[in-house]
Amino acid sequence: MSDVTKQSKGRRDKSRDMVSSFEFGIIKLEVSVEEMHATQEERIGQIEADVSHDDLRGEMQGALNAAVHDLLQQNEALDVTPQNP
Repeated sequence: MSDVTKQSKGRRDKSRDMVSSFEFGIIKLEVSVEEMHATQEERIGQIEADVSHDDLRGEMQGALNAAVHDLLQQNEALDVTPQNP
């Protein structure tokens, strides 16, 4: 092999190594982005679930407060009613 041929082959090998290196870097980047996306989706789901639980808790607390209020009013009405001796 001549020196020119060896140099050309060496440059091609270096080019192939660079391309392979870039391709590997892109693949790693794509995997990282996919993992981040999955993590974000999971976190969004958790936040939505937490909000739903908070909303439900608030609604249940409101209903309980209303029921207690009604019972207190009924109790007061019974206490005010005159009793026959």
